[in-house]
Amino acid sequence: MGDAWLGKTRLLDELRQHNQDHSITTISAHGYRAERELPYGVVSQLLASLVGLSVWPAFERETSELVLSEAARIHPVLGVPTPVSDGDVLGETRLYDAVLKLLTATPKVRMVDDINGLTARRWRFSPT
Repeated sequence: MGDAWLGKTRLLDELRQHNQDHSITTISAHGYRAERELPYGVVSQLLASLVGLSVWPAFERETSELVLSEAARIHPVLGVPTPVSDGDVLGETRLYDAVLKLLTATPKVRMVDDINGLTARRWRFSPT
């Protein structure tokens, strides 16, 4: 976080390139101001970045179907989303656990640019 035009994005770009040059797994997202009220936006971008990695096919094979189907509620390319009923009080917990497992399972750098424009809703695992 910091004032505009300090070079934060440039710094992240340099870090991303350094990580790529040194085979350090990196996933990233951007907190676009135009999407500031969109639920799951940053989380969806991080999941998309994960799926785009060259190690994804092996990682996907090692990940349980339950984790993938829960996370598919946010990013459908992960599989068939788990249906959730209105009375399912653990649905949000399962979703949170699945996304957390995916984003923390392997050593990687996680970067989010322009985080200061995001509302709390962007970080919640609930569409409300």
